[in-house]
Amino acid sequence: MSFVHGAQDGQKFIGIIILYLYTLKGLNVPKNIIISDNIWIVIFVSIIMAFGVRIGGKKIVENIGKNIIELDNKKAIFSDIATILNLFIASILRISC
Repeated sequence: MSFVHGAQDGQKFIGIIILYLYTLKGLNVPKNIIISDNIWIVIFVSIIMAFGVRIGGKKIVENIGKNIIELDNKKAIFSDIATILNLFIASILRISC
């Protein structure tokens, strides 16, 4: 789930990295950047954000799962599946959340 979250929520970082690389190479930044030409950047940012969630997200998940919303294992897995599907579809359709 954190990988898909990184692909969706990491759009700010993805854009900054793409702009930086165009500038570093001395290229003019096109008005419409084709993301499929830079898919490795999306994967890179997604992996970095997944590691960040893995390292620091446990406290947040435990707090939400235990203190704010009462989730048992069944509810938690269905919540994760629904979130993954929503973020994946939003990413495919280029819908920013």
